[in-house]
Amino acid sequence: MEEPLPQRGQILKAAVGIGLYAMAFGASFGAIAVGSGLTLAQPWC
Repeated sequence: MEEPLPQRGQILKAAVGIGLYAMAFGASFGAIAVGSGLTLAQPWC
C-alpha cells in the first residue's frame, strides 16, 4: 500500500522555511561583502 502524500500546508510550510533560510544566507553574504568593501557588481565579476 502506498503512503499518502503530505498535505499541501506541510509542503508550503517547508518551502517557506527553505526560502527564509536562503534569504538569511544571502543577507549575511551581502553584509560580509559590503563590510569587506565590495560594491554591488564586484561579487559577480
